[in-house]
Amino acid sequence: MSDPKGKPARLGVVARAGRFVSKAPYSTGIVCGDVIYMSGMVPIDQDTGAVIVGDAEMQTHRLLDALEANLRPLGLGLDHVVRGTIYLASMAEWDPMNAAWRARFAEPFPARSCVVVAGLPLPQARLEVDFIVSTRARRSG
Repeated sequence: MSDPKGKPARLGVVARAGRFVSKAPYSTGIVCGDVIYMSGMVPIDQDTGAVIVGDAEMQTHRLLDALEANLRPLGLGLDHVVRGTIYLASMAEWDPMNAAWRARFAEPFPARSCVVVAGLPLPQARLEVDFIVSTRARRSG
């Protein structure tokens, strides 16, 4: 990938909000041109790494709070999210997750996929979500 002048594009790293640092080998997010690819996020306390225990609606809200905290230093917000992939612990989480999603995102909603998985990295997590974020475009109604 190169910029309009033919120079290779530089990759940037999104700094994680809070004091918790994962021991797993991944970046919170990678900036590539005008796009940010955010790693999968589970509902954890950004300072301690403890899973935020609760139903899928509450966990979705806390996960989106963490995403906002990671995007805020870049001058970005939820209106810059263009796509999400949602991994649910069970289909019972579908309606509660959608309630939180609808409350936090305005139309047009981000594109997304949603699948039920056999397991998540943290057993008390009801979902994990990864995101694609635009640094320039905003969704607007």
